Amino acid sequence: MDLDLSKKYVIIGASKCGTTSFARYLGIKGYDVEKLDGWFWQEDMIKSYAAGGYQGRVPLLVLRDPVERAWSHYHYMFQNKPVEDTDEKIKADRLEFVSRRSYYTKWIHLWLDAGLDECNVYWYEDLCELEDFPHENKTLVKPELDDETRDKIESFIVDEFRVQEKHSINLIY
Repeated sequence: MDLDLSKKYVIIGASKCGTTSFARYLGIKGYDVEKLDGWFWQEDMIKSYAAGGYQGRVPLLVLRDPVERAWSHYHYMFQNKPVEDTDEKIKADRLEFVSRRSYYTKWIHLWLDAGLDECNVYWYEDLCELEDFPHENKTLVKPELDDETRDKIESFIVDEFRVQEKHSINLIY
């Protein structure tokens, strides 16, 4: 890990990207780190950051393969839910919702506009390779992702790109 122990950090990331595990890992290693749930997708939190709400803390952005993130988030949403909350319409709506959330560009754009200029970006897949990396909040039951569902998730992400493009959001590539 190439971080300065004398600095303070704040972890920003989408749900099911390993932010909780990363915060635990860094805490064990002696880093001063704070993780705030829900930051990545909350415009009011982004505005708070822009207003200096976490001045002095270096942001650590954690992302994950968008399709794998959506699949994990989808199954995480159904953990410990009663059977009546799992009908096919609810499942289809939730798969679309979490898939569209995997289109990161809009949110990264908002963070950059808020002044997120000094930032380290980490990918969950790389963090999992770290020795002793904990796996907190792991989705308990997550079936293998089949090709048909993968295609469906990808189509929602691409469609969200088209929706955002129509609304003239400046996109980063």
